[in-house]
Amino acid sequence: MTSKSHWKLLALALVLVVVMVWYSISREDRYIEFFYFPISEKKEPCFQ
Repeated sequence: MTSKSHWKLLALALVLVVVMVWYSISREDRYIEFFYFPISEKKEPCFQ
């Protein structure tokens, strides 16, 4: 029973963190550009 409640608490914390991160990203468009800039730069070196 203790292991089940432990996993439930861990899953709840994980979902809470994911929701908070998604909410902060959806609220500010700057974060999306900040995350996508290095990825697009690595994918397309001829972009610049």
